[in-house]
Amino acid sequence: MLPPRWRRLAAAIGAALVLLAGAGGAAADADLISADPAPGSTVSGSPVSIRLGFSQPLQNTSRINLFRGQFQAVPGVSTLVAGSELQANLAQPLAPAVYTVDWMADTDDGHSTQGSYQFAVTVASSPFAGWLVPLAAGTVIIVGVATAGVLWKLNRRRRI
Repeated sequence: MLPPRWRRLAAAIGAALVLLAGAGGAAADADLISADPAPGSTVSGSPVSIRLGFSQPLQNTSRINLFRGQFQAVPGVSTLVAGSELQANLAQPLAPAVYTVDWMADTDDGHSTQGSYQFAVTVASSPFAGWLVPLAAGTVIIVGVATAGVLWKLNRRRRI
């Protein structure tokens, strides 16, 4: 059995270790672990929303701001917090341009993290765009062959 003085010292060290272990976990900030659209990506057509996933649950004070070009705020962006996901719903489709997503994530332990990234929006391609040129070429060929056939037939009738 330890003398009382050593027991008090051991108890104090144990208590300090417990406090330090708890403080280390509480001081962790929320890390951005997923984003859609992804940082640096180019999307064809406007996304409906912007979704960010974090490593911790978020408070309702967390937010997303969206800027176009030289930091012109995009109107009609509403932020929704669901657990560890932050979502910005867009009231109107985004025009082709480069956009900056600026986010701030507040966690349950009172810490705040912020960051930003960019993505680009291009004109949406039509699902028929891949067929359009071959379809037009095929139509021109068919019309050309049909016209040549009719002219040949008319020319033969005149000779007889």
